[in-house]
Amino acid sequence: KATEKRPLSDYEKSKIPSLNLCLEEKAMVYLLYYTGMRKEELLALHISDIGEKIAITKAVGNKGEEPYLKGTKTSRGVRSVPLTAELKKTLSEYIPTVQGDILFPWNGGYMKKSVFYNKWDHIRAAFGTDITPHLFRHNFCTQLCYQAKAGKITTKKIAELLGDTEQMVLNVYSHIIEEKEETETSFPPK
Repeated sequence: KATEKRPLSDYEKSKIPSLNLCLEEKAMVYLLYYTGMRKEELLALHISDIGEKIAITKAVGNKGEEPYLKGTKTSRGVRSVPLTAELKKTLSEYIPTVQGDILFPWNGGYMKKSVFYNKWDHIRAAFGTDITPHLFRHNFCTQLCYQAKAGKITTKKIAELLGDTEQMVLNVYSHIIEEKEETETSFPPK
């Protein structure tokens, strides 16, 4: 069984709207929070990938420190995710500041790993907790699993949005649905 991961805490989620970040860092946080994409997919985004939805079709790998464009982790990783109102607003502020089509460029190309992690250190300090980019992915899936328990989304759709298999979603996140079931059916009610 895959390792279970924690979502963002309520405290961490409450910090997001008021974080003291530059526009680029804010766009990174909002994209990770509202789409559940992987860091490698985030760094490969182009402005032209953003429309009514966000097209995730590629990722950035690293050979040593040098970034290069590659495919998504699996063929299922090619997907499109909804653009929420909050994310749309943040991107509409950030995109006009970008030169070229790469959403998070560095010296005219893709961002180096060390540059990203320097930015991430600033983001982590703004949160005041030890967060990772992947923690946002777990949070996104956790929130979707709560929606699945409420009958608002299927595990198949969750897998599509994450670019994973339905079995992976069930293996890693079934405990969330089970915990929610236990809470909702515990007697006597508190």
